[in-house]
Amino acid sequence: MISYTLLISFLFGFDVTCGINAECRTLLQQHTAKGTWGYVNYKDFKGTTVTHPPLPRVSPFASTTEEEINKQINRELFASYTYLSMATHFDRDDINLPGFHKFFKEASEEEREHATKLMEYQNKRGGRVRLHGIMKPCNDQWGNGLEAMQDALALEKDVYQALLDLHKIASLNDDPQLQDFLESNYLGEQVDSIKQLSNYVNTLKRMANAGNYALGEYQFDKITLGGGDVKS
Repeated sequence: MISYTLLISFLFGFDVTCGINAECRTLLQQHTAKGTWGYVNYKDFKGTTVTHPPLPRVSPFASTTEEEINKQINRELFASYTYLSMATHFDRDDINLPGFHKFFKEASEEEREHATKLMEYQNKRGGRVRLHGIMKPCNDQWGNGLEAMQDALALEKDVYQALLDLHKIASLNDDPQLQDFLESNYLGEQVDSIKQLSNYVNTLKRMANAGNYALGEYQFDKITLGGGDVKS
Protein backbone atom coordinates (compact mmCIF):
# COMPACT_ATOMS: atom_id res chain seq x y z
CA MET A 1 0.00 0.00 0.00
CA ILE A 2 1.34 3.39 -0.94
CA SER A 3 2.30 5.48 2.10
CA TYR A 4 0.31 8.56 3.05
CA THR A 5 3.37 10.76 2.52
CA LEU A 6 3.99 9.43 -0.97
CA LEU A 7 0.32 9.77 -1.83
CA ILE A 8 0.28 13.44 -0.81
CA SER A 9 3.53 14.08 -2.67
CA PHE A 10 2.11 12.43 -5.78
CA LEU A 11 -1.17 14.33 -5.67
CA PHE A 12 0.21 17.77 -4.94
CA GLY A 13 3.69 17.58 -6.45
CA PHE A 14 5.75 18.64 -3.44
CA ASP A 15 7.79 17.14 -0.64
CA VAL A 16 5.67 17.24 2.52
CA THR A 17 8.84 17.20 4.60
CA CYS A 18 10.15 20.49 3.20
CA GLY A 19 10.42 23.30 5.68
CA ILE A 20 11.16 21.10 8.72
CA ASN A 21 14.53 20.33 10.26
CA ALA A 22 16.47 17.10 9.77
CA GLU A 23 15.44 15.61 13.13
CA CYS A 24 11.75 16.11 12.46
CA ARG A 25 12.17 14.79 8.93
CA THR A 26 13.77 11.59 10.28
CA LEU A 27 10.97 11.14 12.81
CA LEU A 28 8.39 11.72 10.13
CA GLN A 29 9.96 9.08 7.92
CA GLN A 30 10.03 6.62 10.84
CA HIS A 31 6.41 7.21 11.72
CA THR A 32 5.44 6.96 8.07
CA ALA A 33 7.10 3.56 7.87
CA LYS A 34 5.20 2.46 11.00
CA GLY A 35 1.92 3.79 9.72
CA THR A 36 1.65 6.34 12.57
CA TRP A 37 2.22 9.44 10.48
CA GLY A 38 0.55 12.49 12.00
CA TYR A 39 1.55 11.86 15.61
CA VAL A 40 5.03 13.33 15.52
CA ASN A 41 5.62 16.21 17.91
CA TYR A 42 5.58 19.52 16.05
CA LYS A 43 5.56 23.10 17.21
CA ASP A 44 3.09 25.75 16.11
CA PHE A 45 3.88 29.40 15.40
CA LYS A 46 3.98 30.13 19.16
CA GLY A 47 6.46 27.34 19.82
CA THR A 48 3.84 25.15 21.53
CA THR A 49 4.19 21.41 20.95
CA VAL A 50 1.32 19.98 18.91
CA THR A 51 0.61 16.48 17.61
CA HIS A 52 -0.62 17.39 14.14
CA PRO A 53 1.87 18.15 11.37
CA PRO A 54 2.20 21.69 10.05
CA LEU A 55 0.66 22.56 6.71
CA PRO A 56 3.08 22.05 3.83
CA ARG A 57 4.21 25.03 1.81
CA VAL A 58 1.67 26.24 -0.71
CA SER A 59 4.18 25.71 -3.52
CA PRO A 60 7.92 24.99 -3.75
CA PHE A 61 9.81 28.03 -2.49
CA ALA A 62 13.59 28.14 -2.15
CA SER A 63 14.93 29.39 1.18
CA THR A 64 17.29 31.77 -0.64
CA THR A 65 14.30 33.28 -2.44
CA GLU A 66 12.45 33.74 0.83
CA GLU A 67 15.44 35.55 2.33
CA GLU A 68 15.87 37.82 -0.69
CA ILE A 69 12.19 38.78 -0.65
CA ASN A 70 12.56 39.81 2.99
CA LYS A 71 15.55 41.95 2.01
CA GLN A 72 13.52 43.55 -0.77
CA ILE A 73 10.73 44.31 1.70
CA ASN A 74 13.30 46.17 3.77
CA ARG A 75 14.53 48.11 0.72
CA GLU A 76 10.99 49.18 -0.14
CA LEU A 77 10.40 50.34 3.43
CA PHE A 78 13.70 52.24 3.37
CA ALA A 79 12.62 53.95 0.15
CA SER A 80 9.28 54.83 1.76
CA TYR A 81 11.12 56.19 4.82
CA THR A 82 13.41 58.28 2.61
CA TYR A 83 10.56 59.75 0.56
CA LEU A 84 8.72 60.60 3.77
CA SER A 85 11.79 62.53 4.92
CA MET A 86 11.87 64.38 1.59
CA ALA A 87 8.16 65.21 1.83
CA THR A 88 8.64 66.62 5.32
CA HIS A 89 11.61 68.68 4.11
CA PHE A 90 9.54 70.49 1.46
CA ASP A 91 6.71 71.10 3.92
CA ARG A 92 8.94 73.26 6.14
CA ASP A 93 7.84 76.88 6.59
CA ASP A 94 11.13 78.20 5.18
CA ILE A 95 10.86 76.07 2.01
CA ASN A 96 7.11 75.73 1.42
CA LEU A 97 6.96 73.85 -1.88
CA PRO A 98 3.62 72.01 -1.61
CA GLY A 99 3.96 70.32 -4.99
CA PHE A 100 7.24 68.66 -4.03
CA HIS A 101 5.76 67.77 -0.63
CA LYS A 102 2.77 66.11 -2.32
CA PHE A 103 4.93 64.27 -4.86
CA PHE A 104 7.29 62.74 -2.30
CA LYS A 105 4.50 61.93 0.15
CA GLU A 106 2.69 59.97 -2.56
CA ALA A 107 5.98 58.27 -3.46
CA SER A 108 6.41 57.24 0.18
CA GLU A 109 2.93 55.73 0.28
CA GLU A 110 3.58 53.88 -2.98
CA GLU A 111 6.81 52.32 -1.69
CA ARG A 112 5.04 51.23 1.49
CA GLU A 113 2.37 49.57 -0.65
CA HIS A 114 5.14 47.78 -2.56
CA ALA A 115 6.50 46.41 0.72
CA THR A 116 3.02 45.32 1.85
CA LYS A 117 2.39 43.54 -1.45
CA LEU A 118 5.66 41.64 -1.08
CA MET A 119 4.67 40.60 2.45
CA GLU A 120 1.34 39.31 1.19
CA TYR A 121 3.10 37.42 -1.59
CA GLN A 122 5.60 35.91 0.84
CA ASN A 123 2.74 34.53 2.92
CA LYS A 124 0.83 33.36 -0.15
CA ARG A 125 3.80 31.29 -1.28
CA GLY A 126 4.29 29.78 2.15
CA GLY A 127 7.36 31.83 3.02
CA ARG A 128 7.88 33.64 6.30
CA VAL A 129 8.10 37.42 6.60
CA ARG A 130 10.99 38.53 8.79
CA LEU A 131 11.24 42.28 9.18
CA HIS A 132 14.60 43.93 9.79
CA GLY A 133 15.53 47.33 11.16
CA ILE A 134 15.01 50.12 8.63
CA MET A 135 18.12 52.22 8.01
CA LYS A 136 17.65 55.94 8.52
CA PRO A 137 17.55 58.15 5.39
CA CYS A 138 20.93 59.24 4.08
CA ASN A 139 20.07 62.92 4.61
CA ASP A 140 17.86 65.15 6.72
CA GLN A 141 18.39 68.20 4.51
CA TRP A 142 17.48 67.55 0.87
CA GLY A 143 18.36 70.92 -0.64
CA ASN A 144 16.31 72.34 -3.50
CA GLY A 145 13.91 70.51 -5.80
CA LEU A 146 16.59 69.55 -8.32
CA GLU A 147 18.88 68.03 -5.70
CA ALA A 148 16.01 66.05 -4.15
CA MET A 149 14.87 64.75 -7.54
CA GLN A 150 18.42 63.62 -8.32
CA ASP A 151 18.57 61.73 -5.02
CA ALA A 152 15.16 60.20 -5.74
CA LEU A 153 16.34 59.08 -9.18
CA ALA A 154 19.41 57.39 -7.70
CA LEU A 155 17.20 55.67 -5.11
CA GLU A 156 14.79 54.35 -7.75
CA LYS A 157 17.69 52.99 -9.80
CA ASP A 158 19.03 51.17 -6.73
CA VAL A 159 15.62 49.64 -6.00
CA TYR A 160 15.23 48.65 -9.65
CA GLN A 161 18.61 46.89 -9.67
CA ALA A 162 17.64 45.01 -6.50
CA LEU A 163 14.41 43.88 -8.17
CA LEU A 164 16.37 42.69 -11.21
CA ASP A 165 18.67 40.72 -8.90
CA LEU A 166 15.63 39.14 -7.22
CA HIS A 167 14.20 38.30 -10.65
CA LYS A 168 17.51 36.62 -11.56
CA ILE A 169 17.41 34.56 -8.35
CA ALA A 170 13.88 33.46 -9.23
CA SER A 171 15.15 32.39 -12.64
CA LEU A 172 18.07 30.43 -11.15
CA ASN A 173 15.65 28.70 -8.76
CA ASP A 174 13.30 27.86 -11.65
CA ASP A 175 10.46 29.92 -10.15
CA PRO A 176 8.45 31.37 -13.08
CA GLN A 177 5.60 32.37 -10.77
CA LEU A 178 7.82 34.81 -8.86
CA GLN A 179 9.26 36.10 -12.12
CA ASP A 180 5.74 36.83 -13.39
CA PHE A 181 4.82 38.51 -10.09
CA LEU A 182 7.81 40.85 -10.30
CA GLU A 183 7.26 41.61 -13.97
CA SER A 184 3.55 42.31 -13.50
CA ASN A 185 3.76 44.38 -10.32
CA TYR A 186 7.21 45.97 -10.05
CA LEU A 187 9.60 46.07 -12.98
CA GLY A 188 7.45 47.98 -15.47
CA GLU A 189 6.30 50.43 -12.82
CA GLN A 190 9.90 50.96 -11.73
CA VAL A 191 10.95 51.81 -15.29
CA ASP A 192 8.10 54.34 -15.50
CA SER A 193 9.23 55.97 -12.24
CA ILE A 194 12.82 56.22 -13.45
CA LYS A 195 11.67 57.81 -16.71
CA GLN A 196 9.46 60.32 -14.89
CA LEU A 197 12.21 61.32 -12.48
CA SER A 198 14.72 61.62 -15.33
CA ASN A 199 12.33 64.01 -17.09
CA TYR A 200 11.92 66.08 -13.93
CA VAL A 201 15.67 66.24 -13.31
CA ASN A 202 16.40 67.41 -16.86
CA THR A 203 13.61 70.00 -16.76
CA LEU A 204 14.91 71.43 -13.48
CA LYS A 205 18.48 71.44 -14.83
CA ARG A 206 17.39 73.54 -17.79
CA MET A 207 15.76 75.97 -15.39
CA ALA A 208 18.98 76.18 -13.39
CA ASN A 209 21.02 76.79 -16.55
CA ALA A 210 18.62 79.56 -17.62
CA GLY A 211 19.79 81.66 -14.69
CA ASN A 212 16.51 82.03 -12.78
CA TYR A 213 16.12 78.70 -11.02
CA ALA A 214 14.02 79.95 -8.10
CA LEU A 215 11.23 81.22 -10.37
CA GLY A 216 11.38 78.11 -12.53
CA GLU A 217 11.23 75.84 -9.47
CA TYR A 218 8.21 77.76 -8.16
CA GLN A 219 6.36 77.30 -11.47
CA PHE A 220 7.40 73.63 -11.66
CA ASP A 221 6.06 73.10 -8.15
CA LYS A 222 2.73 74.81 -8.88
CA ILE A 223 2.06 73.54 -12.41
CA THR A 224 3.91 70.26 -12.98
CA LEU A 225 3.61 68.83 -9.47
CA GLY A 226 0.19 70.30 -8.74
CA GLY A 227 1.29 72.46 -5.83
CA GLY A 228 -1.24 75.09 -6.82
CA ASP A 229 -4.04 72.63 -6.08
CA VAL A 230 -2.82 71.83 -2.58
CA LYS A 231 -4.72 73.57 0.20
CA SER A 232 -2.43 75.18 2.74
